[in-house]
Amino acid sequence: RRLPLRHPPTPQASGQNPTAMEAGPLDARACRVLSAASQQAASQQADLHARARVGPSMSHTATSKSRVSGKSRVSGLSVEGLDDNDEDYVIIKKTSVMTSAPNFTMYISIMVSMVGAMMFGLDQGNFGNVQAFESFRTEWCEGNFDGGDLATCHGDAATRNRSWNHEFLMPGATLITFGAAFGALLLAPILAKRKGRIPCVAVGGLLTFVGCLFTSYLTFNSIWVFYVGRFVTGFGVGVS
Repeated sequence: RRLPLRHPPTPQASGQNPTAMEAGPLDARACRVLSAASQQAASQQADLHARARVGPSMSHTATSKSRVSGKSRVSGLSVEGLDDNDEDYVIIKKTSVMTSAPNFTMYISIMVSMVGAMMFGLDQGNFGNVQAFESFRTEWCEGNFDGGDLATCHGDAATRNRSWNHEFLMPGATLITFGAAFGALLLAPILAKRKGRIPCVAVGGLLTFVGCLFTSYLTFNSIWVFYVGRFVTGFGVGVS
């Protein structure tokens, strides 16, 4: 007799996830990412329904309370046990950036960054002003550039001292700019990607502090130490 045709069970009948059956060759990691995306969409849909029921002010409070710090849990997705280079960790962290609300720490970080930017401009202006100080010329010009005596390092004669202007003042002014460029291109992207903006600003501030020490109190009467300090100062500004 003729046997009845057997159709493959549907995902609903077998109790399996349709997304997982259609995925086919996708590995377990891809399935976890798809599941995380579906949970996030469901959470956002629930937030929209809550706002429609209780109004904008109360729903904002409920939504803010439901958010947890990105270090432990983001939109209900746990990141515990995941390495910084894990693909799931990167996806969850990027999602937290899009869904997290502004907080006090973020505003403080922005203020500190802006102060660092202002200090960079103030440093450039102060270095231009300090060149006319008699104590600065006595410290660095006398005995170093074109005889380095009172006649060539002070007064209007210092502005005509080619060695003083081109071998000391010009490198001192430009090294901080080159340092900022190198810091922003080499170290800042790595720190910001792996550790975040707050550690990046902290490291940049520490480097700037060290550079300022070497250009002020720890020069040991060495022109090369002064140059290194100027470069490190700019490098820290670029990192932050």
